[in-house]
Amino acid sequence: MLIGIASLFILLNLTAAVTDFRRMEIPNYISICLVTLFPAFLLATNAPVWVALDHLIFGLAMFAIGFALFAMNAAGGGDVKLMAAVSLWIGLPLAVPFILAVTIFGAVLGLSMVLIRRLTEAEQLTGSTWMWRRLKEMAHDGVCPYGLAIVAGAIVLAPLIFT
Repeated sequence: MLIGIASLFILLNLTAAVTDFRRMEIPNYISICLVTLFPAFLLATNAPVWVALDHLIFGLAMFAIGFALFAMNAAGGGDVKLMAAVSLWIGLPLAVPFILAVTIFGAVLGLSMVLIRRLTEAEQLTGSTWMWRRLKEMAHDGVCPYGLAIVAGAIVLAPLIFT
């Protein structure tokens, strides 16, 4: 059962990454499914109540921080909901590694977008695949699909979540 739950966790995260990259949007159903699936994870692992509470605390804390960032127009609503839903799975013991991983992946993503924008403006970057066109379009518009960084952090820590 735990393998099935882990597979759904990964699948939902990958779906979030793909939709964020393609449309700069993370559908609500992904975050809802992640939150809804979490109690099954707790049952499958026979987690004590205090473990559930520390996961809930971290998930709610990340939602509160994300809500503040959203209110300041510094984060998208889908990113905030995804971060909170994934943080529910992470819990307090893995909070620092998760935040560090998301920060590093986000920095690499952001710097990549800046580099792509500069190379595109200098006409040194060519490519005709839909992915390159999409990257150039996002870089030109100055947007960054931060859901990719959140998903990367979740997937990197997935082996620790499910052991």
